[in-house]
Amino acid sequence: MPFPAAPFLSAVSFSTALFLSLLTFPRLGIFVAMFAGVPVVLAQLRYPALLLGTGAMVTSGGLVFLVASLLKTPMPGLSVLLYVGLCGLPALVVAASLQRGTKSLWIILLAATQILVFLGGIGFFLYEKTSGELWTAVSKAVHQAVLLVMNTAIQNAQSTLTPDDKTRLLALEPMIYKTFLALIPGLFASLGLLTAMVLWGTTTALREKTGEAVRGSGPETLLLPDPLVFAFIAALALLLVPSLDVRIFGTNLLMLLGTLYSGQGVAILVNYVRKRGFGLWFWFVAGFFVLLQPLFLAIFALVGILDVWLDFRGLRGSPGGGKSDSERTVDNGGDPRDVSGPKNDSHRDALSFSFLRLGDRKAHFLGTCRGRFLQRRSIRIPGHGCSTRGAWHDAGWTGLLVWSDLLREENGQRGHLS
Repeated sequence: MPFPAAPFLSAVSFSTALFLSLLTFPRLGIFVAMFAGVPVVLAQLRYPALLLGTGAMVTSGGLVFLVASLLKTPMPGLSVLLYVGLCGLPALVVAASLQRGTKSLWIILLAATQILVFLGGIGFFLYEKTSGELWTAVSKAVHQAVLLVMNTAIQNAQSTLTPDDKTRLLALEPMIYKTFLALIPGLFASLGLLTAMVLWGTTTALREKTGEAVRGSGPETLLLPDPLVFAFIAALALLLVPSLDVRIFGTNLLMLLGTLYSGQGVAILVNYVRKRGFGLWFWFVAGFFVLLQPLFLAIFALVGILDVWLDFRGLRGSPGGGKSDSERTVDNGGDPRDVSGPKNDSHRDALSFSFLRLGDRKAHFLGTCRGRFLQRRSIRIPGHGCSTRGAWHDAGWTGLLVWSDLLREENGQRGHLS
């Protein structure tokens, strides 16, 4: 097999150019650089035997070092480490996970963990190497940034602020500065999660666009576990605690969960856009607005949280919650079509259990249990419960469990135990 020179050069050039925006335009480039690992993922997936993505990552790292040296960056080696930790290695993790058909949420968490561990290790090494001077430099930079923002705000509000107001605002500066320092862990973790979601979602969308066979789900089906919303509510409750340390912890947790729910909100937007058939122009406009004002991510997070109750995409149409990723069920007739969607929630997997509700007259639980049982299994009612027996379970157990196939609805009517 000849070496695919064109895809290799394409992956190297695009990945390097996207990451270099971080060095040339730091504020805007941090969002653009999140996409730098996408060409590496695509190269690794299309040519896995040649490890083309790994080679593209190594070559791009060398180009980053060369360009950073030409731009007279103080530490060009650090730029390479940032590229490898923020773009290269997470891209390889995403590619390997996609090849194995890993669920979307686990892909995101694995890639984000890799980013946090690698860059956190680099930060700790540099802290020890510089005897703490690195943290001093970061603190000084943050202090200057806070002062600049506050002075700019005061100058823009000269007509509405009295001298006493200006004095009180400047007196709050030390507290704002210390609070911002305490929020760095949450910002760092949110950056890792956001980068992981960008890598997974963009790669999956591009592969679907080109007609490649994709294992797992698309970006529009990202669905977080519903009980996670209680952690979000708990983080909000921590903000009401008088202790400053507790509030800071709650804020860090809130940023972390908010980033996850912003990904779910974007998935809802993708689902809406695909149904309406909007073109690429929509994504350019949406990306421009997000780059212009990152607070749009808070709106996506709100939409993602509301999805727990409103179910915008209908993924929770079947009893017990919607299916994630590429899970498919087969109906009793052996039809291999996907019947797990909300439009076909009456047919459930014959191997899944459901709880029989007492008092449901349509189920006729207390009526005559005279019908057949799936796969020649018997049913008995000791007292007010029922138990199942099968060849695979000699003893059986007492409870309110029956095969959901017996209770499936057909044409809107719940079936009988017959």
